Amino acid sequence: MQSLVARAAFLALLTAVALAGSAGATTLYQEDFEGLALGPYVSSSEGGGDGTDWTATPPAGIVLDTTTTPAQGPPEFFGWTFHDKNSWISTAGDQSRSAFTNGSGTIAVADPDEYDDLVFGIIQPDLFNVFLSIPLDVTGVSNTLEIGFDSSFFPFGDMTGLLDVSFDGGGSFSNLLTLVASPTFPELSQARVNERLTFQTTRTGNDLVVRFGMVNAGNDFWWAIDNISIDTVPEPTLLGLLGLGLGTLARRRRRREL
Repeated sequence: MQSLVARAAFLALLTAVALAGSAGATTLYQEDFEGLALGPYVSSSEGGGDGTDWTATPPAGIVLDTTTTPAQGPPEFFGWTFHDKNSWISTAGDQSRSAFTNGSGTIAVADPDEYDDLVFGIIQPDLFNVFLSIPLDVTGVSNTLEIGFDSSFFPFGDMTGLLDVSFDGGGSFSNLLTLVASPTFPELSQARVNERLTFQTTRTGNDLVVRFGMVNAGNDFWWAIDNISIDTVPEPTLLGLLGLGLGTLARRRRRREL
C-alpha cells in the first residue's frame, strides 16, 4: 500500500514539474476597434445612423490599401473602413448583417455591396480589391503563433476573402484562409456570417504581417471582422520535457510490475 502511495505521489510530482516547465501563452496583439472616434455618415447613399457611425482612420499600426478600387464611391465604404455595427446594419438595410452577433460596438468592414450603391457599376467587374494589414515585430517570441478573430463573411460571385501571413515584412505571403462563394453554384453564397476563427502558423522570421484581403469583388456582399488577437502558443521547456519523459518511464515501469 505504501509503495502505491509513493508511486502516486511521484507521478503527481512529475506532472507538476511538466506543467511548471511549460512557457505560458503571451498576447502579442489585440484590437477590438473600440478606441476609434466615429463620425456621421455623409454620402447620399448612406443613412440611418446616430451620428457616431464610421471612420476611415484605422487604429495606430494598421495599414490599409485600396489597390485597384475606383475612388468615386461613398467614402464610408472605400476599402476597409470602421463602423458602429448597428449603424452599418441600418444603412445597409440589414440583409443578414445583424447575424454577426460575435461583433459588437465598432467593427472593421469591407462591403462592396454598399460601395457600389452611390455610382452603380463602378467596381464591375471585380475591381474592389482591398487589404488591411497588421505589422508586428515578433523577435524573440515562440515559434508558433495563433491568430484569432470574429468574422462575418457573406460572398457572391467571385468575391474572395483572404487571410495571409508574412514573416519578411510583406515581401512574401502564405495563405491561412480563403473564403469564397459556393464552388458548385458560384452565384450562391457560402455564407459564414458569424464565427470565431483561429489559425496557428509557424514563425519563420521576425517581421510579421497579418493581412486581411477582400479581392475579386464587384457589387457583391461583405466581410466584417472584430476582436483580432495574436498570441504565442505555449511550448514545453527543457524542464517540462524532462518531467514528461520521466513520467512516461515511471508509468511503463509500473505496468510491468503489475
